[in-house]
Amino acid sequence: MLSRKQHDVEGISLPDEWTNEFTGLLNSIYKDECNRANKSFYILGFTYPNEVLLAISFMDDQDMNALPVTLIISADLKEGQKAKKLLDTLIDSVGVFFDSHFGNTEGNDYNTSWSNETFRNIEIFYQVSRENILLTLKADELLK
Repeated sequence: MLSRKQHDVEGISLPDEWTNEFTGLLNSIYKDECNRANKSFYILGFTYPNEVLLAISFMDDQDMNALPVTLIISADLKEGQKAKKLLDTLIDSVGVFFDSHFGNTEGNDYNTSWSNETFRNIEIFYQVSRENILLTLKADELLK
């Protein structure tokens, strides 16, 4: 399970058109890093009644066993709030994270516990791991 909160309902996947567009954007912006590492981005997004969640993995294109860098970010969705504005803020925070990640030549700290930051006046929760979100989804499907 990728979400930060416990939910009684399954998340609604963001449309493939949206995730494909965002994936293409990240792969374009970070083209040099993708080519150098032979990796690309994979994105999942879900909305819940009170949460918006994005999971972004920078994964090896050829080797599913290679450890990715995965950022999972979440924000509270309040009643009556538009998910689009929240998603736009989450997208911008993804760029801030990967700019920092690719600019850090001294190694990375992975924090699988949820941390939080305020970004553009919105509290964002995040975790960074080596989790392969594709394998996590397959495991979740098997457990249902």
